[in-house]
Amino acid sequence: QAVFRTEAFAEFNDLTIDLSECASYKRIISAKVDVEVNNCKFIGNPEVTGTTYAVIVGEGAGALISDVVAEINGSSFTNVSYGVADNRNGQNVKSFIIDDCEFEKANVELSASEEITFTNNTLENGWINVAVYDKTADLTVTVTGNTFEKNGNTTSTTNRIQAGSTI
Repeated sequence: QAVFRTEAFAEFNDLTIDLSECASYKRIISAKVDVEVNNCKFIGNPEVTGTTYAVIVGEGAGALISDVVAEINGSSFTNVSYGVADNRNGQNVKSFIIDDCEFEKANVELSASEEITFTNNTLENGWINVAVYDKTADLTVTVTGNTFEKNGNTTSTTNRIQAGSTI
């Protein structure tokens, strides 16, 4: 179940989606292929059970997945399991570009074959995991200008960047 499900390129601008009173949801934006999100605000309900996503990319793309590009700019993500995530099925999208976003109690899970750029973002009580499923891919990762804050307990596991991490 998704608030928005896109089958072709979609651009979302200047939206506020507040599900803080919603009793059940899984995805706010589920993008099959390319997506651009600009100046949007996503608010989830921390009481919802199960995994929740503000933006999940490449879901159901099949063979098209290797061409999928996601750009997320100037947006905020609060109280969702994942603010931005890949399709989580073992296949890479082409690239993720995330700039000038705020993640509060919202994690980031990215895999790509060419580029992951994560710049000028703030993560509070969350983490980012960067991966590549295809070990032959020539992935370029840029993670700069970010602030990682930890206020309380967050689970620390391998391959994640969070407050207190050494890179």
